[in-house]
Amino acid sequence: LGGDVELEYYRIQKMSSGAISLDDDSDDATVSGPGDIGTGKPEEEAEPLSQIIDRLNHLFGTDFAESERLLLQSVHNDAIQDDDMLVTARANDFDKFFLAQRPRLRAIMLERLAENETFVNRCHNEASIGEVVDTGLMQAIFDAAHTGSSKPAS
Repeated sequence: LGGDVELEYYRIQKMSSGAISLDDDSDDATVSGPGDIGTGKPEEEAEPLSQIIDRLNHLFGTDFAESERLLLQSVHNDAIQDDDMLVTARANDFDKFFLAQRPRLRAIMLERLAENETFVNRCHNEASIGEVVDTGLMQAIFDAAHTGSSKPAS
């Protein structure tokens, strides 16, 4: 160690000896490693998207709600399917990842907007698609009104 650390004590002790049976008939056939010894790094909890909406409302006096959270959720889902974004995230710290991938995030948001616009236009312009969507949504709204649930259908 080059003189940086001086070893004062070193001890090796034999704890036991004997044969080990690796048969499947043994009652204690499983071996597990240490689990709760604190060797891993704590995972940072990801901020729920609803907290982002709450923060926006608090900081800017907006009244964003569940529909905006759902938009953020769809953008998030699209982004984690983007291989380039994931590779960049894994290879960099947050600040470098943010600088490199922020334009891509904005592009994903615009793509999501265009996809939503396309979907809404097809619902209005194609009777068969509109019929399925309208019937499904109206049934979900009707059911929610009768169950007293104001939560969005999943």
